[in-house]
Formats: sequence, structure tokens, C-alpha cells
Amino acid sequence: MLGPWSRFEEVDTWKYCANEMLSYISLYAKTGSTPMMVATQKISPRLDPVLGKVLGVCAAHETLSESHGHLVDQLLDRELQDLVNTSTLASDYDMTGQRRDLCSIMREKVARLQALIMYQIIQRFSNKTGDAQKAMTQEALFVSWTRELELQVQLLQQLQSSYGMYDMASAYYTDHTELLEATYRTIIMSYEVRAVYWVLNHKICPVWQDLFAIVVPKSLSGRDKLLYPEYVIEWEKGLIPVVSKDDERLQNLIVAACKGVDAFSSSTFYSKTSLLTSNTMAITELVFLPLKDDEDLKARFYEELPGLMQPNFDVPGGPDTAAVARILESNPEDADDQRGYVGVISWDRLDTIKAFLATPNFATFKSSLLKFVEAPPVLQFFEETVGATPRETLQNSTHLFVIKATGAEAEVENSKIKWNKLVAAFQGIEGNETLSHCGDGREVHEGQFAGFSGWKSITALNDALRDVQVQEHLKDLRNSGAQVSTFILELKQII
Repeated sequence: MLGPWSRFEEVDTWKYCANEMLSYISLYAKTGSTPMMVATQKISPRLDPVLGKVLGVCAAHETLSESHGHLVDQLLDRELQDLVNTSTLASDYDMTGQRRDLCSIMREKVARLQALIMYQIIQRFSNKTGDAQKAMTQEALFVSWTRELELQVQLLQQLQSSYGMYDMASAYYTDHTELLEATYRTIIMSYEVRAVYWVLNHKICPVWQDLFAIVVPKSLSGRDKLLYPEYVIEWEKGLIPVVSKDDERLQNLIVAACKGVDAFSSSTFYSKTSLLTSNTMAITELVFLPLKDDEDLKARFYEELPGLMQPNFDVPGGPDTAAVARILESNPEDADDQRGYVGVISWDRLDTIKAFLATPNFATFKSSLLKFVEAPPVLQFFEETVGATPRETLQNSTHLFVIKATGAEAEVENSKIKWNKLVAAFQGIEGNETLSHCGDGREVHEGQFAGFSGWKSITALNDALRDVQVQEHLKDLRNSGAQVSTFILELKQII
């Protein structure tokens, strides 16, 4: 399970888990349901007001462009505060002073925890500066609401055991099974969100021992009460009943978090779920163009490229963003055999790129470049870390600070640690508004690493590079053991 051993290093597993959770935001915006909430539809056809507000936040998150991301932030902050305030004022007694039935109370607590889980997913797995810190301010509340719901489950089960189901209020009898199903789904997702966040970002799991006591929903296990570790053992033995398509995603998530994503490598898991592996992670593409050694021709290339690229790339199946960048500084000077310009493109996934390279649009664009280049350019793909949105960095920046690291695996891993410290130093400078992401090389650049820091002006970037702490971290990065190159780019947005 999630324990103090090598599973912490299985980055692909935690990327899958985090991205599967992130996909719930889009799914909820489109369908009003998620694998966590499937069973809640059986309890009542009416959408809980709390979840109605979540629907609005998710819809805004999925439809508003990154340039309007501040509106999503404001909406989420407002609804989260309202959720907290409303819950604080909630009472276990009705308007007449009579105590409400336990199931009604539990339904409200399930809805509010589901809402908090969705908000936590958005913030914990975001790459925007400060989002994770915002989420962590609600950590104590997250823990408290989960514990409270677990206690409500115990109370309901004790009442059933003590008085017998037929002697209880009718509400207990008519919907307790579905309510427990929804409750168990919500509780397990609460722990999964926290576990995956901590393992992915800090390689620790504060909730590890709690996971051993979690009950898996009956719809997945076929049993009234099967604990998480027991469930996974039964799954490995092939003793778990076949689940519905709706439930399969939740099953895959909780098994992957326990046994690793490789547990499914010999099954139909990859084809039957929305698994977000390296083929479906966001990609930043760098194209160092081998331009002919003619300054006039280079100037023409820079001026004409937007007109050549826009009609062929700004099409269905094309990239999220595209820019041509003037290389203002390169260290070393001949890094990547640079000729003064580089293409910077973001894509939703590697499969999209592969499909696009086979289109007539790309063939037309490629032929239009022949007069400018002396050889075919090498396409460099970097798969982003969980929650990263490279298009946000690119669309909201005028300049990029880019690092690339190559070398032995341990050296490149060390460079990643140094990069994270450098980004933290950038963000620690008062008044700075920076966006950043990073990624691992794919295809022919497997084993390499690249980091991207976006800036709103060259002045802000240059001032940051003169900061003493930034200089120290940059020196550490260059001394990481990997071969490190750095670039300062001036972006011209095309898409």
C-alpha cells in the first residue's frame, strides 16, 4: 500500500491518480456527476444546492480561458467561503426545535465534503502560484469534515444494530444502503486526494495508517464491509465482481494508488478507462530551427512565420498555444545549436502532436519553411508534471526563462530539485508575478528535463536574475552534475 517504501518514487502512478482526479472537474461540468458521486443520484434526483455551486465553479474552470483565470479564482474563493460559513451555521435541529433525522444530517455532510473535495482537487493539483497553499489552509477543515462523516457512519450503524432496522425512522430504512454507499465513496476520495497530493509533492503520506481502516463501497467490493487493503488483495486474486462502467474508474483509481499503475499493464485497463499516461499529459514543444546563416533571411523568417503558421496550426487538432521566440541570451552560447530563434508550442497531449504531424496543414507549413532552414528541425517534447498548464505560462508571459538538463538519471533528478528551489526563489521576490512549469523529455529526448518560468517583462526577469538568492540557486542548478543550458526568450504570440 501507500507505505514507507519505493512506491513513493513511482511518479507515473501518482501522475495518473492526480490526473484522474482532475478529470472529475471536467466530467462534473459536462455531466453533473463523477465516479465519487454516482451513487448520490439514487438518494435524491434533486441537485443539492451545495453541489449546484460546485457545478458552476467546475463549468467556469473548464470554459473560461486562462486570461480570465482570476475570475475562476474569485468564484472558487467565494463559494468555498460560503460553504464554510453555511456549514458553521448548520444545525442538527429543525425550525420547530425537533432533532432532524440522522440520514438527513448525513446527506448534507456528504454533499459538503464532496464539494470541498472538488475544490481541493482544483487547487491542490494546480500549477498556479499559491493555489496549493490556499488548499492547505483548509487542511484541518478537510480532516475534520472527513472524521465527522466517519463518526456519523458509526452512529448510523450502531443505531441499526441496537434498535433493529424496522424500529428506526422510515428514512433510515428506505435509503440507508444508498446513503452509506455515497458516504463511503466520499470518504475514500477524501483520503485519496490528500494521500496523492502529499506523495506526489513531498514523498510522504500522513494518512497512510488511516487508509487501512477505510471501507470500500459495496458497489465495488460486493461486500457490506471490506477494508481497503483487503479489497486490493481480493482484486489481485480476481475475486472482486465485475463492476459497472461508471464504477470502473473509481475502482481503477483506488487500486492504482495501492498497487501502482503497472498493476494494470497486462490487463485492459489502459483501453477501458480515461487513464492519463504520458500520451495524454500536456506537452511543451521546443523547436530550435536550423536557420540559414543570413541575417536578412532570419529577419524575414521572424516577420513571416506568424502568417505561415497561424492558418495551418490554429485548426481543430492543433496546439493549444504557439509562439516564436527571439533568443536574447543563451548559456552556453551555442546550446542546442541555436540560431537566434526557437518555436515554443504547447499541446494537450503527445497523441495530438503525432496525429497533427500527419495532416495536410503541417505538410503545407513544413514546405513553407524550406527557404529558411538548411536542415530539418529537431522537435523536442517535454511532458509536464501533474496539474501543469503550459499554455497558461505561455499565454500570460512576454518572456521566458528556460533551463534544460541532460545527463545521467541521478544528475537530471538532482537538477529537478535545484529547479524547484530556483522557482521558489523567483516566487519569493516581493511583487513578482511568475508562472512556471517543467517537464520530462519524451521520444528522442527521453531522460532530459526542461523548466519554464514565464515573466511579464524583461525588466522583471533581469531584476530577479540579479537577486542574491536566485543567483545562488542558479549556481547550484548548474553544479547539479547534469549538463545545464539556460535561455532567455522574448515571445511573439501566434496562437
